[in-house]
Amino acid sequence: MRRVWYSYTISILAHRALLLGLMFGVSSMLFKELVFIERIVDNFLQTEVGQLPIQVWHIFIEADTPSLLAGAVMLTSIFLFFRMIRVVPTSIHSRQVLV
Repeated sequence: MRRVWYSYTISILAHRALLLGLMFGVSSMLFKELVFIERIVDNFLQTEVGQLPIQVWHIFIEADTPSLLAGAVMLTSIFLFFRMIRVVPTSIHSRQVLV
């Protein structure tokens, strides 16, 4: 019975959704500590509508590497999670055996 629980625990820990969730959680906590969202929102609200693309460009240019890396990991994990959700049901149906 112990082997069953070991294999179940390993299958849960090795599941791709869990790994993506952990990656997203850690990167979002790091992003929250590195970037002050309230200051960015205040800057967006004070910017004229025509100057908004220039403001966004300056935010990315002036950002430091760890915050850009954390943001990139967050976006990548979200993309991979939605891709996994979309791909998994089709792979399950392809395994069905027709009699």
